[in-house]
Amino acid sequence: MGCPRSGTTLIRDILNLHPNLICPQETHFYRWAAPFGTDAYRHALLKSPTLILHRSLDGIDEDSFIEMLDSAKSKSDLLIKYMTKYGSLNKPLANRWFDKTPQNIYGAALIASDFPTSKIIHIVRNPADVISSLKIGKVMHIPDVIGAANQWLDAIKIMGVIQKASRKSLLQIKYEDFLSNPKGSLKIICNFIDEKYQSHYFQINNLKKPMHNYSEIFTPLERKIIKDLCNKTAEKIGYSLEIV
Repeated sequence: MGCPRSGTTLIRDILNLHPNLICPQETHFYRWAAPFGTDAYRHALLKSPTLILHRSLDGIDEDSFIEMLDSAKSKSDLLIKYMTKYGSLNKPLANRWFDKTPQNIYGAALIASDFPTSKIIHIVRNPADVISSLKIGKVMHIPDVIGAANQWLDAIKIMGVIQKASRKSLLQIKYEDFLSNPKGSLKIICNFIDEKYQSHYFQINNLKKPMHNYSEIFTPLERKIIKDLCNKTAEKIGYSLEIV
């Protein structure tokens, strides 16, 4: 999990190279507060063009997904059914699955309850870079820096509470640390999830941090807003916003 634009996709794609691990496109099953079995929850899953595309990329046709949804009794039941089907179609020799949906962070407490033996990897990134990326909007567009800043803050605050409640089940990785030392970071992750690390499992090429010119992206007022909103929280997890 992690705030959108924090490197979760990059790390998902690299972990997916491990022979024993498999992860589909983003599921969003735990994204919404709507309870399972309600019209609101069903509508959110079935009417989203993005999620329809994700299922198509996963090799899950809509009729099969509707059958899963109709037969499931809970979000966890649906997730298990989906992962079982996806794994059998795409990587049958892998016996552990994981999910990568940044917005599932809003359901983190429910995930921890539904899967009490699960491990959570939280990816964090400098808020100035996250907010820059969200404002630019090549993948996800949040033009208002207040909205973009709170997207980052929500993730950090929620994970902070989860970490206090279950320290042994949560690993926090800085995106910047992963880019600077991917092999070392992967060893830490594999040890955390009790999986064997072998360098030949992972193909890692040219991991470069995207560079943002804050003076071109943010107005002076926006830079002040970001610092006012994020500086205290950023400093607690080791980031400086002086550049903003």
